[in-house]
Amino acid sequence: MPALQRADEIYVNAIVLGELQAGFLSGRHRQRNERQLETFRSSPRVRVADVDAETAGRYAVILNALRNAGTPVPTNDIWIAATAMRRPL
Repeated sequence: MPALQRADEIYVNAIVLGELQAGFLSGRHRQRNERQLETFRSSPRVRVADVDAETAGRYAVILNALRNAGTPVPTNDIWIAATAMRRPL
């Protein structure tokens, strides 16, 4: 059984939702994709992960480490990683 079907809780990053919605706006299957996302999000197991002060602190640490390593990473990806670090496995 796939992991998402076994999970008691599923956290979705708000930045990921924004990226999906932006993609839907320029896609050929916008309405279908929006319906599928809304169906997924309507599950009581699905929660949107907050971007809060703790997340911002983790973002700063990750960004600083990447800069020091000379490793460019898109900003949204760093926010996604910072948010994911706050969630239990």
